Amino acid sequence: MILFPHGPYLPTGMDQVEAIRDAIRSDDRFTWVPVDDKGKGDINVKVDQSCSSSIHTNAQEVTVLVRTSRTNRYDAGNDIAKLLENESIPQYLWPAARPFARWLMTSKGKLVTEASTMMSLEGKTILEIGSGAGLCGFAAAACCNPKLVVVTDCSPVAVAMLEESRVRNESSSALPSGRVRVAALKWGDDDALRRLLEMLDIPKFDVVMGSDVFYFRNSLSDGLSTAYRSLVGFDGGNPDVENSMRGGLFLCSSFVRSQRMDEDIDTIPQTFGFQRQRVQLVVGEEPPNVATSAGDDDDGDGGLRIYAWST
Repeated sequence: MILFPHGPYLPTGMDQVEAIRDAIRSDDRFTWVPVDDKGKGDINVKVDQSCSSSIHTNAQEVTVLVRTSRTNRYDAGNDIAKLLENESIPQYLWPAARPFARWLMTSKGKLVTEASTMMSLEGKTILEIGSGAGLCGFAAAACCNPKLVVVTDCSPVAVAMLEESRVRNESSSALPSGRVRVAALKWGDDDALRRLLEMLDIPKFDVVMGSDVFYFRNSLSDGLSTAYRSLVGFDGGNPDVENSMRGGLFLCSSFVRSQRMDEDIDTIPQTFGFQRQRVQLVVGEEPPNVATSAGDDDDGDGGLRIYAWST
């Protein structure tokens, strides 16, 4: 198993990642998408130069690799070509990714709770679960001045895309070296998560985030389990240690597609030990279609929700 800077963290079974990287570099269905949409609907996040002197002053715009064509090139004799078609879900940008990235850009990771407590992603260690193309993770790395962002997915195709994006952004000095790391992570696999934490030499993450990660109901429990364990670590045998490690934040964005989905995302996390938080952006202008308070019930039009839970 290896972890950037020598390469992505790859458990057994992910040996196809390098071959996938080679394939997608020459596949015209994949496009480098700049991250401030400027009202154009595409994404384009610029590194915020005011956050910290640790951000490169000559930083260029951050980009992520995304599949933008649904043309099928299935080849029964080519394992990589088959994989690109069979695991297409993480290759595209899902609907909640764009506004969630804008939300992160606009607030620069600064939030205030209903108890008027200021929260910030600055200097934090962040885990993005179900990253797919990694738009939100790279947006956080660019605009929120975190200590570290680890973008993860269980798909080798997604891991290959994320590693391509990491290498490109570091090579162009769009992001400082080491700010983003790439790892393969399957939800519900505590052993893999424990090894990842050990390789990073951290006891836990400060923040977990995800976008459209709970679209499938059968994955909700495993995803929440991984998110919670990522925030509290594995020293729960000692109650004093576990209590001292609490205080993590889970941010999740999703377009509500049904009443059932809304109720699930609103209530099930509490059964895993999460506490619901209502947070507001520390900005003067709200991006369109984003509820002012994360998790607030709006007009029920199936719009974007940004949920926040603490441990």
